[in-house]
Amino acid sequence: MYLERRKAWIYEVPLTAVHHLRESLNAVPPEQPIPDDIIAKYDPPVLASAVKLWLLELDPPIACWEGWEDLRRLYPNGSWSCLLCCSPFR
Repeated sequence: MYLERRKAWIYEVPLTAVHHLRESLNAVPPEQPIPDDIIAKYDPPVLASAVKLWLLELDPPIACWEGWEDLRRLYPNGSWSCLLCCSPFR
């Protein structure tokens, strides 16, 4: 089960599907919950890619290069390398 959840983060998905989901989510007013029918239309890898895109578009970003060492300290045994495999920059 862990492997299947992990795969959702690393599958390549059509960028058009990710942007379509993002546009659908952006159309929901902030004070309203996201309708289940929007989420139900997409496979988990598309949902995961939309989350990654959202994280990349945050202003200010969650982590910059200046904070990379701080992020690495959270995973002292080297397991932080899993972050690289999920990175959209790889």
